[in-house]
This record gives sequence, C-alpha cells and structure tokens, in this order.
Amino acid sequence: MKRFLTFIMAVSAIVAFSSCEKDNGNGTTSADAPVIEWPGNEDFAAMDITADMSAKLVVKAPAGIKTFVVNVDSDVLEGILKKNELDLINDAAVIAMLELASKGALPTGDDLAGKTEVNFDLGALLQMITQLPAVTDGSLHIFTVKLTDNNDVAVTSKPCTFKAVKPETAEE
Repeated sequence: MKRFLTFIMAVSAIVAFSSCEKDNGNGTTSADAPVIEWPGNEDFAAMDITADMSAKLVVKAPAGIKTFVVNVDSDVLEGILKKNELDLINDAAVIAMLELASKGALPTGDDLAGKTEVNFDLGALLQMITQLPAVTDGSLHIFTVKLTDNNDVAVTSKPCTFKAVKPETAEE
C-alpha cells in the first residue's frame, strides 16, 4: 500500500510540474498571456518593403490591452519623429501623427486600449519610408512592438525588421 501511495504521489508531482500552462505568479497562465503574430512571416524574418509585402500583425490579449508601445530603430524616422518610443495608447501627439499618416488605418488610443484582438497593419506607413529622400536602398527600419495586458503580463517584445527597397531599384 505504501508503494502504491508513493507511486500516486510521484505521478501527481510529475503531472503538476509538467503542465503546459505555467502560472505567471499573478493568477494568469501562459495560455492567458498576450501574443503577437505575423501571419506569413511567423519567424519575424526581415522583410523587403515592396508593394506586395504583408506587414499585418495580429495582437491577441485575452485580458485586454493595457499598454502598446512601438520602439523605432531607424535613423531617418527617429529624425522625423524626434523620438524612438511611440506610446500608441497614451501619447496624444503620437496618436494624432499616426492617425494622420495612416489615414486612420492604424489602430491607436481607444482602438487598442482594452481590446482582446487587434489587427495592426504597418503596410501603408512602410510604403512611405521608401519615398523619403534620406532613405537609402537597403537601409533597415526596425519596429519593436511591446504590449502589456490588463493583468500586467508583458509580452516579450517582437522586432519587425524591414529593408528599404527604393522604387527605382525595385524594378531591376
């Protein structure tokens, strides 16, 4: 009987420790944590900026989005934006600028806050990069997306890297 109980306890311990849903310490599990997906580019490989590229991210946060920040690593864009961290929920100037630049196509502010799933398409803004005179062919532009959900579970930031392909060289 003693061996049987020891066996049952050992099996219970193994099952408890090998569960695929880990507790994050605040009552949420990894299954509840927010995720950022890039359909068609699941490994987030660098992508050329072309007319037919797909820069559509899908952001899922079962508890709702609390913060949504994009860090910009691009010499040209940082010069234009005058900052490299864009708070898309709380920074009114950033929200106004992105709404104007994307013609309302890029979600910001209330279109992000509290949402459980958002389509985040960088495509229209990326097409404008190649039109900037200071952008050189082959230059890299990295947008690192980071969000926190309403349970304060931070996503490991996801860098989205794009390489400028100037229109005059795109046809060669």
